[in-house]
Amino acid sequence: DDLYGGGYAQKFSEFAATGATDGRAVRIVTINSFKRGDKASIEAAIAGIAASKTRIIVCVVYSEDLQATLDAADEAGITAQKGYAWITADNLISAPEWTLTTEFPERYARLLGGWMPVVTHISQERRDLFQAEKAKVPLVEVRQPNNLITEDELRGECNDQCFYVYDAVWAAAGAVCAAAVEAGTVGVPVKPLGSDVLRTLHSQTMLGSSGTVSFDPDGERSSSSIAMSVKNLVFDKEFGRLSLVDLGTWEATKGFTWGPSVVPQWPGQHSSWEPPSDGFSCLSGEVFDADS
Repeated sequence: DDLYGGGYAQKFSEFAATGATDGRAVRIVTINSFKRGDKASIEAAIAGIAASKTRIIVCVVYSEDLQATLDAADEAGITAQKGYAWITADNLISAPEWTLTTEFPERYARLLGGWMPVVTHISQERRDLFQAEKAKVPLVEVRQPNNLITEDELRGECNDQCFYVYDAVWAAAGAVCAAAVEAGTVGVPVKPLGSDVLRTLHSQTMLGSSGTVSFDPDGERSSSSIAMSVKNLVFDKEFGRLSLVDLGTWEATKGFTWGPSVVPQWPGQHSSWEPPSDGFSCLSGEVFDADS
């Protein structure tokens, strides 16, 4: 029920509403939020999902609430069972390591088996270019009294979020400069109006470390240059461990490019390119109705 989870739900709802007009119809059966750190709230949210008979579940949960979520989902019989699909956000890419910190690592690895995190994707070419440019920057140029970055931190590899944060800072700086130029206040101790900065921010286009940065009419970053990676949490029954594998990538201009040598694993240790059956059959284009 925080800004991240609420924003995720809002954007997903907007996508579902938009998709209904262009052939990508997604019907949201239920939205169940919970309070962080509140076990009873988590159990109520999971119970609501189970009662709705939803089979495809989009879950946004932080690691500190993951154990309670899995316990509740296991009790409700909606994870580690055939016929379900769990889609998650980027915070679960560290789930294999997380299971090893629990009292029962094999149990939680099994409960997470088949879940699919969808995360931002930065190509290796962009990573190499960014790292090469970053390696040229002297530590003295970035180390400030309020930014005591170390040499190791500066030279270390960046995660995907780093690229977007870097571009966001440059986009904001460019907007401030553009607004100052328009207002004729360059070199004058007068700050441009926030509305002018926002307008110039939304109207600009720049080539950033994460791709081309531009904005849609709502002020959101355009997805035209954003790539996503579809990953799979795979449970190894023999060793009782969880691993993270890449299934493929999605780009607005190319669609999905699936990895040729990986077969997805679904909850219940079902491996196939065909999504697991929920026991019901619908004709193409037909919306499932539990009552009929």
